[in-house]
This record gives sequence, structure tokens and C-alpha cells, in this order.
Amino acid sequence: MSFKKSQQGFSLLELIVVITIFLIITAVVMADIPGIGRKGALELTAQEVAGCIRAAQTYGTSAKVVDSNIQSIGAFLNIDNNKIVIFADSSEPHNKFDSNDSEIETCSLDGYTLELFGVNNNPLGAIYSMYTPTNYQVDTMSTLEPTFYNDFGSTVNESFIRIKIKSLRNEEFRCAYIYSSGQITVDDCS
Repeated sequence: MSFKKSQQGFSLLELIVVITIFLIITAVVMADIPGIGRKGALELTAQEVAGCIRAAQTYGTSAKVVDSNIQSIGAFLNIDNNKIVIFADSSEPHNKFDSNDSEIETCSLDGYTLELFGVNNNPLGAIYSMYTPTNYQVDTMSTLEPTFYNDFGSTVNESFIRIKIKSLRNEEFRCAYIYSSGQITVDDCS
């Protein structure tokens, strides 16, 4: 009786094919890593913009408890220097950020630009999203709905304001939306 010895292991050709496939997959994944980081940074910045507006909304609904002299709390969306300033509107003229109003918080967007649009893609300049405090002794309901004003103090009658956040590095963009119903979201720019 004779027994044949079976071959064990892989041939050199099989090893080369497997290593080549592994290197191709690694190269594809490594090539996209910077893109993943850029998209993540843009999404984080868009969420930060929405968070700043939500902070103004929160401050606005609780301002009566903190200070009875505050007319309203506003978020000043300044496209000239890419900042969002949350301020307490306690001096004339109302619905506009000036040197007599107290600044609560500033959100700086370094490396990004802001563009503001209305419902029909009409470009808007500086916008004030104002939140009026509620008298909690009379009314237990709080109002989260903003009133939009332009830089001249006139009401902007839009059902939402679209804030386009654009990266200066690669021209990618993401949008935050402030709806007149009080909802604040981050989504694709459509």
C-alpha cells in the first residue's frame, strides 16, 4: 500500500493575490480618510450653529425669571464676520443688537462662512432671531417661536430661515434651518 502525501499550505501565487487584494482595499480606505474628517467637521459646525440658536431660544423662554428688564433674547446672525451673537435686548432700538445690549454668548465660526436665505432662496443680510420671554406668573406656557427681523428692524415674514454653512477649504456646505414654529434642524441644503 502506498500513500500519497497531500500538500498543505498556500502556493506563492495565492499569497500574492491575497496580499494584493488587501493592499487595494487599504489604499481605497486610506484615500477617503481626509474626506471623512472634513465632512465630520462640517457637520459638527452645522450642529454648533443650531446649538447657538437653541441656546438663544432657551434663554429667551427663561429670561423673565432672570431679569424683568429684558425685552427679548436674540440671536444675531452676522454674515460679515461669521459670528452668531446671543444677546439680551434691553435697550432701544429693540430687535437689534447694539452696544447698550448685553452679550450673553458668541459663537465664532472660524474656517466657515454663513449665508442666509429665505423660503424662496432669496438672500438675506444680517438676521435677528428674537425670542420673547413669557410672564410665568400669568402664563405657564412658554413660546419657542422666533420673530425674524432684518438689520433695519423690520419684520421678515418667512416661514423659515436657511443658514448655509460653507467650508472655506473645500466649498462643501451644510444647512441649519430656523422655522417660525420654533423648530431648529440641520439638514442638506435643498
